[in-house]
Amino acid sequence: MIRVAIAVACAGCLSTPAPPLCTGDYGVPQLLDLFRTDVPETGPWLSRDRTEIVYAHKDPNAKHLYRSRRASPSDPWPPANPIPVSMGDYDDSDPFVTSDGLTLYFTTYREGHHLYTATRPSRDAEFGDPAAVSELPDAYAVSLTDDQLDIFYEFAPPTLSTDIYTQHRASTTDAFVESAGVLVTGLGNTGAIRRSPSISADGSVLMFGLDSTKMFRTTQLQGTMFDTPTQVGTNTDADPSIIDDDAMVFTRHHDNEADLYFAERSCK
Repeated sequence: MIRVAIAVACAGCLSTPAPPLCTGDYGVPQLLDLFRTDVPETGPWLSRDRTEIVYAHKDPNAKHLYRSRRASPSDPWPPANPIPVSMGDYDDSDPFVTSDGLTLYFTTYREGHHLYTATRPSRDAEFGDPAAVSELPDAYAVSLTDDQLDIFYEFAPPTLSTDIYTQHRASTTDAFVESAGVLVTGLGNTGAIRRSPSISADGSVLMFGLDSTKMFRTTQLQGTMFDTPTQVGTNTDADPSIIDDDAMVFTRHHDNEADLYFAERSCK
């Protein structure tokens, strides 16, 4: 049974963090022009050191995950290449890589499950064969805190709208279990379709998409309750991914296309 969180922190949930250091608006977004093609690029993930990017690219027969890696943040991006584990006949999207760079989660439409994962021994290696996250068969678009103990994901329970859910585990050797999911509260009107959550390293900042082309940002109040969200960007933006609290990457839709953008802001 899915539990709805209330304003009282539950045992094992995220602790109340210090206020974030960044309070200003994001600057003018920068188009990641190298990755722009005449087909949609969506759902980007960017490493905190800003040297690796993974995103979904629409190939002729299916949507696949692409990756680019550079030596330093000041270097130009080399052309992106498809990730071998994603080069099948299924649509793959919503990539997320854990803070150590070794585990890839992604949404897929392989039969029977919607969430898959793949691992690699180092950031220089390719990801190995993917496997279904059988404990979360109906979760989409996941994001984890740096310690990998708290997961946020898109989920649509029977008869309810798609929304953001979360759960906590005691250690990284424990499995997440769909029945333990808790609805993230404080995000606005019930019945709205919220998608593509992205949680900051410490769990204090949450970004998500509303419907298909709006992004919102909120901060944690207590446990699984968050403050009233504030819209970020325009009504053509989606798929936000927090790099840290001073930067993000996202998808911008325009003229029947979708491109990747980067935005940052000044911090104290």
